[in-house]
Amino acid sequence: MRRKIGAVPGAVVYTGPQRDYGAHLQLIHYQEDSLEETEVSDIASLPKLLEAPGVHWLNVVGVHDTKLLENLGQVLGLHPLTVEDLASLGQRPKTEEYEHYLFMVFRILTRHGVPVTTSEEQGAQGRGSAPGARAADPAAAEAPGAATPATGPATPAPGPATPATGPAAATPTRSPAAPAKLVQLEPSASAGTVGHDLLHSEQFSLVLREGLLVTFQELERDPFEPLRERLRKGAGRLRKMGADYLAYTLIDLVIDQYFEVVEAYGDDLEAIEEKILRGPERDSLERVNDLRRDLLVVRRAVWPLRDVMASLQRKDQAYFSPEVSNYLRDAHDHAVQVMDAVETQREQLTSLHDIYLTLLSVRMNDVMKVLTIIATIFIPLTFLAGIYGMNFKYMPEYHWRWAYPALWLVMLLLGGGMLAAFRRRGWL
Repeated sequence: MRRKIGAVPGAVVYTGPQRDYGAHLQLIHYQEDSLEETEVSDIASLPKLLEAPGVHWLNVVGVHDTKLLENLGQVLGLHPLTVEDLASLGQRPKTEEYEHYLFMVFRILTRHGVPVTTSEEQGAQGRGSAPGARAADPAAAEAPGAATPATGPATPAPGPATPATGPAAATPTRSPAAPAKLVQLEPSASAGTVGHDLLHSEQFSLVLREGLLVTFQELERDPFEPLRERLRKGAGRLRKMGADYLAYTLIDLVIDQYFEVVEAYGDDLEAIEEKILRGPERDSLERVNDLRRDLLVVRRAVWPLRDVMASLQRKDQAYFSPEVSNYLRDAHDHAVQVMDAVETQREQLTSLHDIYLTLLSVRMNDVMKVLTIIATIFIPLTFLAGIYGMNFKYMPEYHWRWAYPALWLVMLLLGGGMLAAFRRRGWL
C-alpha cells in the first residue's frame, strides 16, 4: 500500500493504482409512491437535492478523485478521518460511529466470470431477493399496499429536487433494466488479482444518517443493479422503509455475493480432489496453493465482518431501527455461515495438500521399490560376472566346452528364483 509517510492525520491520499476514468455520482431519491434518479454533475447542488423529503441514496464511483472526496466531505459534514479512509484502500471491514452519521467499510468479493443477475433471476435463485425471503415468492412481491411500478419516467418530487438548468444542474436519467451479464473485472488495488485471475476484492464504504445513505465504490462497475431494479419496481417493503433498511439491503447483497464465491470454490475443491486422486501432478499442487491464497483473502474480508454485524445490533446504536435490527441479526447469521464454509474449505485444502504429498510419497516408494529389486537381483549376477571376468591363467571352467551357457543358465535361474521369492512375499 502506497502511503504518504509523515502526512497529517486526516490527509486524503489515494493508495490505489491510477485510474483512467473519472469519478461520478448518482442520486436516487424515493418515497413509497415515487422514485427519481439523478446524475449529479455539481456537488454544490447536493444540499438542495437532499432537502426533499424521503430517502436519498447517493452512490459515488471512483474514490481515486481525492478532490471530489474532500468537497463531498465538506458538503456532507464528514470527519476528515472518514474521508481519509475512503481514499485509503485495503481497509479492514469496520464500523465507526460519529456524532451525526455511521461509517462502515466492507469488501466486495467477485470471481471473474460469476454472473451478476437481474432482480428476476435473483428471485429465482434465492440470491439478492427481498430480505427475509431466500427463495422466490411472487405473493410477497405483490404484497398488499406495495407500490405499483409506474410506467414512464418517475415524477420528480416537488421542491429543490426538481432538475435545474445551467452549469450546476443535475440531469435526471432513467437507466434501463440491465440484463444478466458477466463481469469483466480489473485487478483491485486493495487486494489485487488473486489466483488464476479469478478473485477480485473491492473496497466498499457506506455513510448512513437519517434519510441518507452514501455509498463509495472503488471500481467502475455496478454490482447493485438488482437492488436498483427492485427500487424502480416499487415491490416489497424497500420503498416503504428508511435509509437504514436500504443500508441493510446493500450489506445483505454483499454477503450474498460471498456465498456465490464460496460455492464456486467448493466446486473447484471437488474437481481438484478428483484430479489429485487420479494422480498427483505439479499443476494440482499449484492450484491448491492458489486456492489457499484466495481463501485467505476471503477470510480477511469475512472474519471482521462478523464483529461489524454484531456491533450493529447493539441496543445503544441509534442508526438502525429495532425492526431493521432484526434483519441485521439475520445478515449476521449469514456472515457466520460464510465464515464456517471458508474455514471448512481451508481445512479441505490442507487435507488435499497432505493427500498430494502422501500420494507423491507412495509413487516415489513404488519407484524406489522397483529400483531396489532390480539392484538386489543384479548383486549376485554381478558377483558371478566378476569372478569369471578375472584373467587368471589356470581356471578349470575356462577349458569346459559348456561353461559359457552353464553360467548363463545359472544366472537366469538365480534371477528368476529371486523374482519368484519377491512375488511370494508380496514385494512385487
